[in-house]
Amino acid sequence: MQKRILIIQDISAIGRVSMSAALPILSCSGLITTMLPTALLSTHSGGFKDFTFLDLTEEMGKITDHWAREGIEFDAVQTGYLGSAGQVKEVEKALGLAKKDALVIIDPVMGDKGRLYSGITEEMIKAMRSLCMKADIIMPNLTEAAFLLGRPYEDKDSDKDYILELARGLYREFQNENIVITGVSSMDGLCGSASYNGKKDTIAYSEKPRIKGHYYGTGDIFASVFTAAVLRGKSMEAAADLAAEFTYRTIKQSHDQGLPQRLGVCFELNIPWLVKMLEE
Repeated sequence: MQKRILIIQDISAIGRVSMSAALPILSCSGLITTMLPTALLSTHSGGFKDFTFLDLTEEMGKITDHWAREGIEFDAVQTGYLGSAGQVKEVEKALGLAKKDALVIIDPVMGDKGRLYSGITEEMIKAMRSLCMKADIIMPNLTEAAFLLGRPYEDKDSDKDYILELARGLYREFQNENIVITGVSSMDGLCGSASYNGKKDTIAYSEKPRIKGHYYGTGDIFASVFTAAVLRGKSMEAAADLAAEFTYRTIKQSHDQGLPQRLGVCFELNIPWLVKMLEE
């Protein structure tokens, strides 16, 4: 039986990021997708100036109220970018529609490279901490992990002891059995993620060659492939490996074609490969 997943994040009209990436990837994986948009933007916020932003907090509540009246339930929930701290309450409300055994994956999108994204406040960080308490898996990058723990960001993406320390700190704080820290590197020339199992206190790296440049939307793509793979029965480590490989392929293809980085990566051309790998 097909599983139904609720995707909670923004819609950017231009740029292969957020919902524009998550929806096709999760749909092609054989999942029934439902979306709860948090905001509507003319473009995503990276590499563009004077973009428009429509906050959909009020509409989110109306949508979930309707779903509740219709008896809609979800086998999984994945969250991405939230437009304000107030939206965390709406997300928590939406989680009430998840089945008891539903998988909840939280990507606490707040910042990168030691800096918070535009509009992310201390109130938002506090609210995100509350939301992470309700997740089965959280997927912060190094910046987000530091802010969730209330500690200064340290540029140590290749320090394995530091990464393990962060993972253990997140487990102690939020009690998520599985934690995936993205944007890490176990050695020069590689980039990927570290998957940590809190109960076993084990960590595994999933990495690919680093390609120069900043390609927007790759975090959303990684998270979506990871979620799809887990829901298709793959282990967390296998899911992270598949997500790393798919993301690398999209970046390399975009780099080789000289595509504008701010528009995202050409993940669409790699979907047939992903579907095949999910069947194995």
